[in-house]
Amino acid sequence: MPHVHARGAGGEGQHRPGPGQARDLREAGEATAGDVRARLDRRPEQVRAKGLSEERHAEVVQDAAGGRFERPRRLPHQAAGLKLPSDFPQDVAAIACDLDRTLIGEDVVLHDRTRAALQATHAAGIHVVLVTGRMFQAARPFALEAGLDDPVVCYQGAVVAEPGSGKWLRHEPIPLELARETIAALNEEGFGLNCYVDDELYVAEITPEARRYADFQHLQLHPVGDLLAWLKEPPTKLVVIEDPEVLDRLKQAMLDRFDERLYISKSLPYFLEFASPNVTKAAGLDFVAEHVGFPREQTVAFGDGENDIELVEWAGYGVAVANAHERVRELADFVCPSVDEEGVAQVLEAFLAR
Repeated sequence: MPHVHARGAGGEGQHRPGPGQARDLREAGEATAGDVRARLDRRPEQVRAKGLSEERHAEVVQDAAGGRFERPRRLPHQAAGLKLPSDFPQDVAAIACDLDRTLIGEDVVLHDRTRAALQATHAAGIHVVLVTGRMFQAARPFALEAGLDDPVVCYQGAVVAEPGSGKWLRHEPIPLELARETIAALNEEGFGLNCYVDDELYVAEITPEARRYADFQHLQLHPVGDLLAWLKEPPTKLVVIEDPEVLDRLKQAMLDRFDERLYISKSLPYFLEFASPNVTKAAGLDFVAEHVGFPREQTVAFGDGENDIELVEWAGYGVAVANAHERVRELADFVCPSVDEEGVAQVLEAFLAR
């Protein structure tokens, strides 16, 4: 789904459900977590963070003939064995991990090696917490596929929910009037948006771009016409989808306008997200740590995007995948191999093999 645009004409369907009706409208039969999803436009860079030693950065092999970086997928029986840095924690109580571009790559599949590493970590008595910007219904299948039972942090930390029962333990929506003000401001700037209420996705109209976004995460899409007129409940979050350069300018304009009244961050280069000012992935993980019972100091967190900065800072030890945003790599204690090399799995394997 390269560079999906939120703006555009051409709606499909006229039914406009209310927030409480969405679950009754879901299509029968959900796709399995192993289905191949639509591809996203992701071009991670293999760059070592400034100041990190070679020991603390994953090995990158450069092709002598073409000068290109090669990132082969190494299966468990082929792995040479990642060497962890000397300061990697000996005693780990919890692993907190982002999903997109950290655990799963552009094919949006949880591969066997990564699944096995997560399961082995869980079996060793270590909490494994998925921490993502995704909706709960879009994140839950990955937790279930990996056999994880710790609460899932989703919606950038606005929601914490149990993957098994589906029970929501925490919900920090955007206050209704603030959400209305945000939607009006985005409309003034000429942007359409996704609106998330009751773990369902609502849009003003179904455009081809909106359809691709929904299909990518296997979501039911609900067109409601004028979002401002329709919205009666506080939304969990709002998202604008556009080209990265356009979103950079919009992000600054919205930060100038709303200051600290909103949480504003890019989860992926083409997703600009708006949430309650009390929301970050760190806040969501802090809730889980208190609810489940593990110390911050014994938590290792993995991430890649701008919205993972607070997550990596919160944890006792932060790990960035090699394809991570520059700021995440700079803040991390260690940079592991990229998502394409299943770097998280390599770290977990090396830790469990100690």
